[in-house]
Amino acid sequence: MSDGHDMSSAKVQSRATIWSALIGSAGVVLAAWIGVNVGRNQGQDKLEKVLEIRDREVAALKHDLATQGAALAKLQDQLQAAQGRAKTDSSVVQVNSKPGVHAEPVSEPNEKLVSNYRFELRGCRAEGSNIVCSFFITNLEGDRDFELSYQSGMIDSAGEPHQAERIFAGRELLASNADIHLVTGVPTAISFRFVGLAASVRSIALLEVKSRGFSVQWRSVQVANA
Repeated sequence: MSDGHDMSSAKVQSRATIWSALIGSAGVVLAAWIGVNVGRNQGQDKLEKVLEIRDREVAALKHDLATQGAALAKLQDQLQAAQGRAKTDSSVVQVNSKPGVHAEPVSEPNEKLVSNYRFELRGCRAEGSNIVCSFFITNLEGDRDFELSYQSGMIDSAGEPHQAERIFAGRELLASNADIHLVTGVPTAISFRFVGLAASVRSIALLEVKSRGFSVQWRSVQVANA
């Protein structure tokens, strides 16, 4: 009886040991499976976050490109408008106020713009034995003085140079290298008188106004009869 009882107990213990081993193995497998799936889920979360960041960066780049495209289109419109204004104003010539740099005619040979002064030639005509050339000066800046040099003059069609012997501002005879006070936007009439040339000079190859730092020229000016 005792021996039978002991054998039954041994069998029970053996089965318990086997079940414990099986349960333990199952627990290890389950833990491993859980670990793999948790790691996979964490990796998936990280990937989704990276993709979300990339999407935001791409959206920001698209926005920047759209903004730059709009700015470029605006600049192109401004450039076209400026070119249109330049064509409209092509009748007036702008030159730098440097010694030896002269205004050249474009489509209005009687009008020049130099150092924010506008010069408009009225013409040259014979008055008795003299030749009188007249023009307007308009100051386009604030009130300031304009120096008009007695080195101003002309070269006739035969190539002979002549200086203006008398220079008038309106009806006032100007002294040598006189300063004329010019009010903004008000034309001032200037005239050069060349004495004793009316009989010999019928056309002027070059008429030149000289001032401090620049000069203005008109070419091929005809002398009208009085």
